[in-house]
Amino acid sequence: VEKLGENAITFVAIFQLFPVVAIFTALAVYQTITGSFITEKLSGTMEFLLASPLEIEEIALSKVLVGALMGVITWVILFLGITLPLEYISLKYIGRIWIPCANYIWSMLLFPLSLFFLGLALSLLAGIRGSEFLSNLFIFLMIITPTGMMMVVAIFQLPAQLFFLLLEILGAVSFLLSVFIVAISYRMINRLAFVRNYLG
Repeated sequence: VEKLGENAITFVAIFQLFPVVAIFTALAVYQTITGSFITEKLSGTMEFLLASPLEIEEIALSKVLVGALMGVITWVILFLGITLPLEYISLKYIGRIWIPCANYIWSMLLFPLSLFFLGLALSLLAGIRGSEFLSNLFIFLMIITPTGMMMVVAIFQLPAQLFFLLLEILGAVSFLLSVFIVAISYRMINRLAFVRNYLG
C-alpha cells in the first residue's frame, strides 16, 4: 500500500470488478443460445431443421457449442481487461509482477466457470421449451443473484472472507444445479416434445 500510494484505491477498485466477469460470461452464453432458438422459432427456420435428417440432439448441441465459444471469448476479454491493468499498476509502482491470490483465482476462474455451466444449462432448458418467459426469468436470476449478494455484503459491511465463502457456495450450487438441469433437459429432448413447443 505504501508503494502504491493513491493507486492502491485504483488497484482495489479494479480488483472488485470480478463479479462482472462471471455475470457477463454467463449472459453471453445464455443470450447466444436462447437468442438462436428464439430466432429460429420466430423466423420459421426451425421447421426446416426439424424436417431435416438432423437429430434434435445435434441441433441443440450445435447451438450450445456456439454459445460456449461466445462465453469463452467474453471471459478472455474481460479477464484480460481486469488482470492486465492490475499487473501494469503492480509493475509500475511496486516493480514486480503481481501474483494473484487464491481468492482472485476463484473469483476470476472458478466462479465464472460455474456460472458459465449454469448459463449453458439454463439456455438449453429455455431453448428446448421454446419459452420466452423462462428466458427472461433465467436472465433476471443470473444477474440479480450475484449482484444482490454483493449489495448485501456492501450494505452490512461483511468481512471479505465471508464474501468469498458465499461466492464459493454460490459457485458450487450453480455447478450442481447446472448438472441437474442438463439431466432434465436431456430427458426432455425428443422430437415430438420439441415439435409441440415450436410448432404447436
